[in-house]
Amino acid sequence: MRTLPFILIALFNSIGTADPIAMDRFSVDLISWPGTNPQAGTDGALAVVLDIEDHWHLQAGEGTPEAKPDAIPTELEITAPEGWTIGQPVWPTAADFKIGEGMFAQDASGYEGRVLVIFPISITADAAGATSVDLRIAWQACDDQVCEMPGEDSINFDVEVLTSDAPLEPLPNPDASTVREALASSTPASSETPATTDRTSAENSKTSKEGSLDTLRDLKWWLSGGLVVLAMGWMVVRTLAFATSKITQLVVLLVGGLVSWGALTFVLATTSDPHAAFVKYQPEAFQSARDQGKTVLVKFTADWCANCQVNERIMLASEAVLNALSQDNVLAMKVDFSAENSQGDTLKDELGGGGIPLIGVWPPSSATPITLRGPIAPDASDVLAALRGETTEASEGETFDFLGLRFSVASDATFLILLLAFAAGFLMNFTPCVLPVIPLKVLSLQAHAKSSPAKALRLGLVFSLGILALYGVLGILMAGVGGLFERLDWGEQFEKWWLSGLLGLIVGGMGVGMIGLFEIRLPAALTVFNPTSETAGGSFFMGVFTAVLSTPCTGPLLGATVAWTATQPPVLAFLTLLVMGAGMAFPYLLLTAKPNWLSALPRSGPGSVLLKQVMGMLLVAVAIWFLGNAGAGLLPAA
Repeated sequence: MRTLPFILIALFNSIGTADPIAMDRFSVDLISWPGTNPQAGTDGALAVVLDIEDHWHLQAGEGTPEAKPDAIPTELEITAPEGWTIGQPVWPTAADFKIGEGMFAQDASGYEGRVLVIFPISITADAAGATSVDLRIAWQACDDQVCEMPGEDSINFDVEVLTSDAPLEPLPNPDASTVREALASSTPASSETPATTDRTSAENSKTSKEGSLDTLRDLKWWLSGGLVVLAMGWMVVRTLAFATSKITQLVVLLVGGLVSWGALTFVLATTSDPHAAFVKYQPEAFQSARDQGKTVLVKFTADWCANCQVNERIMLASEAVLNALSQDNVLAMKVDFSAENSQGDTLKDELGGGGIPLIGVWPPSSATPITLRGPIAPDASDVLAALRGETTEASEGETFDFLGLRFSVASDATFLILLLAFAAGFLMNFTPCVLPVIPLKVLSLQAHAKSSPAKALRLGLVFSLGILALYGVLGILMAGVGGLFERLDWGEQFEKWWLSGLLGLIVGGMGVGMIGLFEIRLPAALTVFNPTSETAGGSFFMGVFTAVLSTPCTGPLLGATVAWTATQPPVLAFLTLLVMGAGMAFPYLLLTAKPNWLSALPRSGPGSVLLKQVMGMLLVAVAIWFLGNAGAGLLPAA
């Protein structure tokens, strides 16, 4: 029973007469139950007692729900004497604490004070007599500022096993019933079977895979963010070296500093523990909680969904939400679409489908769930209201979220809907997914603006048609024209690991080429796939590719609207996405129509070289992000 209070004073008598063994920051003792000495032919328990120094913690136990993926867990292993069977340990519930202060604080979970870890035991009838028990312990001690170096040691305890007919000296303390309750929640040592061992091995393998997944995700964000900071640093250093204008130097310094600060802040938030006790969605647990009259909150998220990360790492990690989710009558669950998730798809369909981020709340007072789509309110007021069983404007279905402003739109307000779609498409050019790609086409247009304006116009139009083609295809899939296609939830394509991996390889190759490490020269037959080529095919492909890159960043701009199109008539759904593509293509059409505007940009020299290098580094950062998503999509299915 994991909720038992394990902080007990003098609960048992120690085995033998030796004093507790002193270690760094704590002491270790071993005690027996139900008597002061174990008895042959009976089932009982050994308890490892850890008395921890004030203001210090030992990290949560290995395999416990509280153990952090990046922490060094406390490990306890008892070597059974001949004739003994030792069961799996029953760990106390670890408490949350922080290491460090401010933005560099790290969340941890561990034990403090006096705690007991209980091992069920079974002793055969012929195992009476003097023997010894070996205990291996591995640990890391932390206070509120630092963690000390990990330690490991082995301790030997002398034990006298009573005969089966010997009188048993009972424990005098009535709190021994606490251990009986703990043993009731464990697997008896004598009942372990090969099936039990296989199940434990499978659970350990699953935990290992989940830990690998978390490590891969964190590594992806840190590498991408680190490369952004490196690109900004290179931009500042090179600009200070060749720029003579103090204003230019100041502007570049401010931009580089702000982008670096934003990237690091986002990475720190994304790789931190949001503290909320979200458990993996399972239909049986979901229904059980509903039958018990609990409020159930399910968040639908994915590692490739940046807007989902903002929702759960900032808004859902607020103190008010954490307090609400920690109540006994609330169950918080998580559906992860980093990879394909059929059970999650089924539940999402019950909420009307659509893209993510998405939150569903099932209050006990209503059979109808409350649905929150897109970015949630900065103060999470809509989530708190839903947990109270109250509906808000954000959960009424016919709402839009545009740049943080949420408002209702009538379903027949076609002009306003299309205007919002056009604005969102235009702003997609300024998202991190697309911004590094723009110089590729702008520099290409610039090269023809003076020598051949007609060719610049033709290539610009073909590039724009590529963008429109991609969004037209997405519009057809969303609309499900003629029933030939299933409706495609926005962003659902990034559940496919192979798509993210392919995009990562393409973007990475382009980025490395822009940095100047090599020059890509394709055979004439493959010129159509060269994004920097001067052919119509190359420009069309570049338009399609730019539109594909924009899709992970649409949530903050028009996430709720895209989800809304999946519930609308096919014509309106198709037009909304097509107009969104037109909005994205508009800046390129404008530059094509006004080629003289490109003459203000530097055509050669250190400035243009630096621009390509910085954008190339940002492209490589985007490539790492895509490749990390591909790895995250592969691991859960392993």
